[in-house]
Amino acid sequence: WGKRVIVISHSIGRRMIDDFGVRPERITLIHRGVDLARYPFSPDKYDRPASGPLKVINVARISPIKGHHEFLKAIHLLSRRLPNLQGWIVVAPDEGHESYFRSLKLMAERFGLGPQVQFLGARRDVGELIRGADLLVLSSKIPEAFGRVLIEAGAVGTAVCASRIGGILDVIDEGKNGLLFAPENFEEMALVMERLLR
Repeated sequence: WGKRVIVISHSIGRRMIDDFGVRPERITLIHRGVDLARYPFSPDKYDRPASGPLKVINVARISPIKGHHEFLKAIHLLSRRLPNLQGWIVVAPDEGHESYFRSLKLMAERFGLGPQVQFLGARRDVGELIRGADLLVLSSKIPEAFGRVLIEAGAVGTAVCASRIGGILDVIDEGKNGLLFAPENFEEMALVMERLLR
């Protein structure tokens, strides 16, 4: 209830107004940032000839709202058209979400994605992993406050696609610095992923 309220996205600003009764003139928008020393840009990343698998990374905390099931469905759908596709899921089972984590591994197994999907656990080298990927996907099912991983990918020069929802819309200008898909729509997610990967 200070004199000013700083918000990291228009979505959070709207929430402050609608849910907390903050007057718009008291709100200041300051987007999140990224440490460019930790996320150096690779300007020629896509100029080199493609070799090896197409690597798609999903970085998010382990929670059903992050859309991991939909991401796996999109990978499964897309793997039929791009057999050299590889999915990286950077998560670790948090306390209370162990059964959800097991359900993801079981889904990957049932889809026969064992060789194509890697669960990389909690990592300290996320910047390197994002730089090494061909595409980052943020598959959130509910509005993100901002979506920091998108600007981390942008900083290193990795292409991004994400759910058309919440603070993500502050980061991605559709068709200019990324592509969007409807939340929970794994078919559209797969189409957008394929468009960027090709």
